[in-house]
Amino acid sequence: MKTFSRYLAGAVLLLPLAGDLSAAESKPGIEITTHPRSGRGKVGCTLFASERGFPAKSELAHRRTWALIVKGKAICRFANVKPGTYAVAVLHDENGNNKMDTNWVGMPKEGYGASRDAKPGTFSGPKFKDARFRYPGGRVAMTLKLRY
Repeated sequence: MKTFSRYLAGAVLLLPLAGDLSAAESKPGIEITTHPRSGRGKVGCTLFASERGFPAKSELAHRRTWALIVKGKAICRFANVKPGTYAVAVLHDENGNNKMDTNWVGMPKEGYGASRDAKPGTFSGPKFKDARFRYPGGRVAMTLKLRY
């Protein structure tokens, strides 16, 4: 009986956390979901407010974050985003070295994607103008396809 009481007390203590988690999923902002080909590594998401640096220079992004891969998907959340025009670039960093690995000719060896499923050029990444979208405020959720 004491064991059950401990579990019950623990569950009651965790209830406020469960509420926070569900609230986080419905809070205003931009939510990006991806489905990486493996559970190795992590997924990096960058939110750009202009074409400057898009998609490769994450240090020039308006915001950036990393997400863990759980049950085949990764979810990046950007909260407190002002309405405006943005583009998102995503990287599946399979080996966890915090950068995109490329082959000897510069082609990506790890998964990548962009908002609006913007396609890369022949010898370049996707263009901001092809990936941009209007964020009106509130909550916006999108699923991005990764290319390998």
